[in-house]
Amino acid sequence: MSYQATLRPSSPKTRLFQPVFSWGLVFLSCFLVSLTCRVYAQTGQPQGQTQLTGHENHKISLKDASTLTRNFRNSHDENAITGEFFGKDALLAGLTQDNCVGLRIYYGNREDGTPVLVFVAVDKSGNDMENGFVGEEGLPCPPVCGQDNALTQDQVTISGLLQPQALASPVK
Repeated sequence: MSYQATLRPSSPKTRLFQPVFSWGLVFLSCFLVSLTCRVYAQTGQPQGQTQLTGHENHKISLKDASTLTRNFRNSHDENAITGEFFGKDALLAGLTQDNCVGLRIYYGNREDGTPVLVFVAVDKSGNDMENGFVGEEGLPCPPVCGQDNALTQDQVTISGLLQPQALASPVK
């Protein structure tokens, strides 16, 4: 048994629509490629990737920092680790690597569940420099916390900055 394809004569509308549709697709494809090339040419990288410089501004006020640390303390039990101390030499060992523009800090847990911070140098493309210095071994707070201050206690006031009522627990 043999089958033959049956060709239907195309209508005038179909004959007109097919080339217009095909050229429209070609034009749209060229436009999208052109747009992508322009973005890449202007930024030197594909769109959506961030170029890091090491000069990003991360500064916040002590009042805002106090609020953030208070919120963390209020959401954990009173013996929870609230921070870690890293010595200058460890931080500089990460920061002074060639091509380093900053550090990324990861949250981690030891086998016993104790939280830790792990830091690694980052290059301008935002990639971890995992073949360089990687730090952990921070000294946990508590017990290594220093004197009570606006970042560690709810009832500490700083002249002209924080008042005890401003340090009330956040609404949950």
